Amino acid sequence: MAYQVILLLLIGGVSLTAGDITAKKWMQLSGGNFSISLHWYLLSLFFYAIGVTLFALSLKHKSLAIATIILVFFNLLTVAIIGHYYFDEKLSALQIVGIMIGFASVVLLEIAG
Repeated sequence: MAYQVILLLLIGGVSLTAGDITAKKWMQLSGGNFSISLHWYLLSLFFYAIGVTLFALSLKHKSLAIATIILVFFNLLTVAIIGHYYFDEKLSALQIVGIMIGFASVVLLEIAG
């Protein structure tokens, strides 16, 4: 069951990343005007709803704090990867170390169980 919950949180984090990307695309195209590129805005809400739903389902087996940390880590990791490859955003060495510390925290939280 532990791996299934982690999978829920991974998919939830990736879904939140998709919401972040589509929200950024909407802002780039519309400047925040709801009448322009509304489909990007609605798509971002759809992805956010999936992410939050999967997060809520994980709370049956994980505490709120632990589930949140794991979900946010997966969201952070996928945003960093997509930001680097799709938006050509660079991470400093210190930021990469921060992501690695985030990964270590997820491992420690799972070991502590």
